Amino acid sequence: MLRTKLYSLYKRNIKIVPGIRSYVLATVLVFVLGIVTTGLSWYVDHQRVESARQDELSQQAEAFEDDIKARLAIYEQILRGAAALFYSSDQVSRLEWRGFIQQYDIANTYPGLSGLGYAQYVRPGDVPAYIDTLRADGLADNVITPQGERSEYAPLTYIEPLNATSRKSVGFDILTSPDRIAPAFKARDTGKVGISNKLTLLSDQSKQNAEASFAMYVAAYNKDQPHETLEERRASLNGFVYATYRSNSFFENTIDTSLFKAYSAVRIFDGNTTSDNALFYKSQGFDEFAPDKYSKTFSMMVFDQPWTFQFAGPLETDATDVQRSNMILIGGTTISFAIAGFLFLVMLTRARAIVYSKQREAQQAKDDLLSLASHQLRTPATAVKQYLGMILEGYTGKVSQKQLPALQKAYTSNERQLDTINQILYVAKADAGRLSINRTMFDINLLIDDIVLDLGDTLDAANQSAVVDPSKKKLNVFADEASMRMVVENLISNASKYSYPDSVISIKTGLKGNEIYISITDQGVGIDEEDHAKLFKKFSRIDNDLSVQVGGSGIGLYIDKVLVELHNGRIEVDSQLGKGSTFTIYLPKISDKEAKNLTDDRWDKIHYKKS
Repeated sequence: MLRTKLYSLYKRNIKIVPGIRSYVLATVLVFVLGIVTTGLSWYVDHQRVESARQDELSQQAEAFEDDIKARLAIYEQILRGAAALFYSSDQVSRLEWRGFIQQYDIANTYPGLSGLGYAQYVRPGDVPAYIDTLRADGLADNVITPQGERSEYAPLTYIEPLNATSRKSVGFDILTSPDRIAPAFKARDTGKVGISNKLTLLSDQSKQNAEASFAMYVAAYNKDQPHETLEERRASLNGFVYATYRSNSFFENTIDTSLFKAYSAVRIFDGNTTSDNALFYKSQGFDEFAPDKYSKTFSMMVFDQPWTFQFAGPLETDATDVQRSNMILIGGTTISFAIAGFLFLVMLTRARAIVYSKQREAQQAKDDLLSLASHQLRTPATAVKQYLGMILEGYTGKVSQKQLPALQKAYTSNERQLDTINQILYVAKADAGRLSINRTMFDINLLIDDIVLDLGDTLDAANQSAVVDPSKKKLNVFADEASMRMVVENLISNASKYSYPDSVISIKTGLKGNEIYISITDQGVGIDEEDHAKLFKKFSRIDNDLSVQVGGSGIGLYIDKVLVELHNGRIEVDSQLGKGSTFTIYLPKISDKEAKNLTDDRWDKIHYKKS
């Protein structure tokens, strides 16, 4: 809508103000410069805020990593304590293991920890003795699984808490599981913690959509046997102590969400990937955000195992920063537009003032010239009229029949010249605002009848006729009768001039609302719609089939419009090329009560000057 208004303003002034395109170009350049400056300011501020956000996130990510590693370090100490139990004893029984684990109160003290266990390292020749130990512990139904001969075994032996579900896992050989053998052998060969990839707990393998889990392993070595080198560690291996974790429980009880106000949700993956197959954990509400639109991904090493963290959601930065960035963008754009618009209006106003000043000077000079020329022409033309009249009346002697036509033509031409001069003088008065009208009450229908009667000879000579359709009621108008006569007479005369022979001119009067109308309709050449705007302009004539024959000054309709508007009325045209024209005058109606109360003394000689 604003663009439409500006374009309309431009179109209205392009013909009035020379060089307006240069003003528009200057305005656009100022606006573009303002927008560029605003954009740069916003970008700099946005980068500053973004940098602050990234710094905050990096600090929070470091805190997150420290928090997870601290939690896992606690679990590492538990596992190393369990490994030390085996290193300090010739043999650790199931009851001793259970007593050791129970002192940690895992269920209440270490949320996320699913279970602690021991997988005994068994060589092929020791398998029967291992099975006998299970029998002695009351696990007669358990054997090493999967069954089959292998070069070495590491079956799950002690599991706490031990229940109906976990009992089924006793005897499972972890060296047959790729997800378990790699971290177990790493723990054996390095003496460090080995952590598994994403895996499914044995107790969950029969479930659909089983929860993701992982395990930590620490090697347990035989009592008093050295384990400084790789060969010593492999030779003195007693087994593996391990801890298993359900990912959802572990991360929900490890992550301090109050530290991570920068993002609203997180996903954690196993390895250097964000594949769904590697998904460890997804916090509540993650799917409500669009990580592809705005997310932050970083990796951390957990016991030499990479984990990937993906945060998503809107950053909760200081509201002042957001407001400042928005104010820079909105305020800068608004100010740029205001400055550019103000500059354009100033330039346009200045240019219009200069143009109008020159136009006034030119118009004044023209009016003065017209007035002077008209007065200078009117005096001799009036004298010529008088002398020709005296000759035609016979004051200088009898005029012969041969001389009479020439004198009559000269008299008629002089009359036309006087009429043109009078019109020009009338225009000069109108432009100078010196027209005065004397309003009286009169019946417009009677005036029209009188005008048609006066124009009878003209219409007969053109082989045309006029039909008057007056209103049934008397139409009193409060107007200057001489001015109205001039207007109506000119319109009927034009209707005759621009109509062909044998045509009819229709004149109709009536009342429409609070207005009295007078319409003059002809069957003439008509006026193209594109030329309607030119009709009431001073010295404007429209070319048509009859305009060359008719001639004229092009000021008649201009005077008509001025006079009608002086009476608080208006004049309208309805015409199509080749289909005739209708000119309609609208004048204010005086009510019967007002007309009754009006007196000639009260309304006589009231002057109206053009403002």
